[in-house]
Amino acid sequence: MADNPSGRPEGLRFMSGVILVSRQPGKVTEFYRDVLGLPLLEERHGETQPHWGCELGDVHFAVHPAEDYPEDPAGGPGPVKLAFMVFDLPGMVAWLEQCGIPLCYPPADLGEESQITAVRDPDGNLVELTQLGPGWLGHLKAHRAEGNDLVSVWGARLAQLAEPANGPGFVARLGSTSDNARLLTDVYLAKPNRPRPVVLLRSPYGRTGV
Repeated sequence: MADNPSGRPEGLRFMSGVILVSRQPGKVTEFYRDVLGLPLLEERHGETQPHWGCELGDVHFAVHPAEDYPEDPAGGPGPVKLAFMVFDLPGMVAWLEQCGIPLCYPPADLGEESQITAVRDPDGNLVELTQLGPGWLGHLKAHRAEGNDLVSVWGARLAQLAEPANGPGFVARLGSTSDNARLLTDVYLAKPNRPRPVVLLRSPYGRTGV
């Protein structure tokens, strides 16, 4: 590893995707879509097999068949592929080379405007690095405009919880935009006996989530 981390071109701050790889992708998709309610839709692009994907906030979530990763030693049931957004992929590739971390494959086109490469973490998990083009930015803007970002949804939820204690019209007077998220959170946290639900679920792979 390099001794001087200040030479790193950027620090990763945004996850772009979580990919589940399965030998039973249909069953796994049914669990996440029909049981947990993820808005998964079938996707077909490039040389990949039919798979299912959706946006969870600004993060792409997908279920792929193991056939999409035929040369991946971690391609058996259950491995998770992480994908991070990179703004300067050539700079990041140069940094990885400086750190002595080999690429799994050279940067490749991902659609018409984006590029992708990948490395492995010390446990052998695949970590994809994606420099996404302006088309994906437009897609996320449209997704947010429909109220699908976490701040808007969470703010609206807190506003609904706060209204009974603050009188009719509280939501309309305050609004539930991202600018009011902190105030709405403070109002909710000030409520006595607020619920703290904990739900344990088991996926088809036997993982337990909280």
